[in-house]
Amino acid sequence: TELRESSFPDAKIIGVRSPNSLTQQPQLENITYITMKMGVAETFAQMFRFEPQLRNVLVVTDQSINGKSLANYAKKAWEPFASKANLILLDSNDIDVVLQHIEKLDEKDAILFMSFITDSQNRIYKSSTWNTLLALHNRAPVYGIVAGDYYGLPVDGMKGSYVGGYLWDIEHVGVELANLSIQMLEGDVPKGPVEAADVVRPMFDYQGMERFGFLKQVLPKETVIINK
Repeated sequence: TELRESSFPDAKIIGVRSPNSLTQQPQLENITYITMKMGVAETFAQMFRFEPQLRNVLVVTDQSINGKSLANYAKKAWEPFASKANLILLDSNDIDVVLQHIEKLDEKDAILFMSFITDSQNRIYKSSTWNTLLALHNRAPVYGIVAGDYYGLPVDGMKGSYVGGYLWDIEHVGVELANLSIQMLEGDVPKGPVEAADVVRPMFDYQGMERFGFLKQVLPKETVIINK
């Protein structure tokens, strides 16, 4: 912050947040926030279309401010489904505890992988690390929130356990940020948070759906199929 203020005192700053995080994290001055809807509730609904007998959904997040904010978002989005299955929210950053919960799951359960970057010993987990861990310890279908290698999201190398979900499309996020940047550079600076247009896309992995027998289920309109 000090470097920015000394080198670029008049620079305009844009921050990206989910709607829920606005109530979980303090607002910083001189930052224009763009809020982007997340497709967590839609992903939950699709889980039940794929597996009507779904028993448990484990939400994987770390205990950072961002991780707790995402967990709270998932908890809120789960409310319409609370009578159908169990939502498991972990309050531990111990990787062994997380993996123990993952190992208890099977094909009738699901994982919503939101963000797990740092554990209780401050070790950093890249997507490649999670690819390995989930391939070794997991039997349940894995859903995400963001398309691509972002937030530690594991996509490849999980032996077909990644299914997808209603994901943030990073390309569309970039377009929204670029448009807002141009608007602000032209002198039109919003006074409050800006709500982005729809940046969520239903994106599902062919190999993951094939592994769990989901290919015969009805997919949402405009679904993007990956790894076919």
